[in-house]
Amino acid sequence: MKRALYCAAAALACATGVPGSLAAQSVIEGCLVPGTGTIYLIGVEGSPGACVRPSHIRVQWNAVGPAGAVGEAGTVGATGPTGPTGPSGAAGEAGAQGATGPEGPAGAPGAVGPQGPAGPPGTTGSAGPAGAAGPAGTTGPKGDTGSTGAAGATGPKGDTGSTGAVGATGPKGDTGSTGAAGATGSAGDTGPKGATGNSGATGPKGDTGSTGAAGDTGPKGDTGSAGDTGPKGDTGNSGATGPKGDTGDTGDTGPKGDTGAKGDTGPKGDTGAKGDTGAKGSTGNSGKDGISQYELVEKTGSVNNEATTVTASCPGSKVALGGGAVINSGAVSVTGAYFTTSSGNATGYSVKVSVDGSGSVTVQVTCAAAAGS
Repeated sequence: MKRALYCAAAALACATGVPGSLAAQSVIEGCLVPGTGTIYLIGVEGSPGACVRPSHIRVQWNAVGPAGAVGEAGTVGATGPTGPTGPSGAAGEAGAQGATGPEGPAGAPGAVGPQGPAGPPGTTGSAGPAGAAGPAGTTGPKGDTGSTGAAGATGPKGDTGSTGAVGATGPKGDTGSTGAAGATGSAGDTGPKGATGNSGATGPKGDTGSTGAAGDTGPKGDTGSAGDTGPKGDTGNSGATGPKGDTGDTGDTGPKGDTGAKGDTGPKGDTGAKGDTGAKGSTGNSGKDGISQYELVEKTGSVNNEATTVTASCPGSKVALGGGAVINSGAVSVTGAYFTTSSGNATGYSVKVSVDGSGSVTVQVTCAAAAGS
């Protein structure tokens, strides 16, 4: 029966010859061989169910390690072009009819219609008793003048009735034509003299006369008493501007004034226009090269009643990342395992084994091209 051996190299765990049933497990169990640091699996297809020797230490670990720290956010890429407009969505269902709104205010009264035509005169009824004088009604439109009837017989004079209320004033008649001008009357007597009118406004000031020639200077007279101050003379014309004087020395700096009170906060200004898009930044430096070109190298060796070392070496300049061994046959015991080195780099993986009788073991090493190689 084969037994798979596994190891941990640096921070990279290697697992070679892993049975297919191992992929479904969340926790992996194995046994640690003291002195060599080699770990072999147990409890999976093709491996022992428990540690093969009492001195081996049973261990277990998670099949999947914890999530690494979140890397730094990359720089924001340039905005892509606007995608095409999507098709219009289907029209939504008609909403339910809203409730009837409140009744609006009453409208303004309409204009008065035109007056209808006058009806035909009715037959004259018998005279009734005189009623009390009613209030004066509005004057109706003037009717057409009827034909003159025959003069009736003069009746007896009736009693004088009470004076009726004054009727409303009828409409103003048309203006009559202008009468002929009357004869001119005789001239009237001359009226008395009227009162003297107010004085007229003062006329404008006359032009100033030319200056007379200067007379000879007379002898100095006695100082007279001070006369009354005369009226202020007219302002003379401005004299010509004199030449600019030399700049005076700078005066001493005055003391600093007190800080003024803080003014009210001004209104918020309008939002400025959007600035132009900044230029694209320069491309960052290239990252360091990683490892690549992974390769699994195997070396199978036979063991016959003696200690044997089997080494699997990486080809060319590739370096070893991890290694392990698979016992193919016989009661082979692993007595040591280590990386082989050259110029400070791991270049292979060696396993020391021993067996009572004969057996076979395959050493495996994971190789890769390191940065700069």
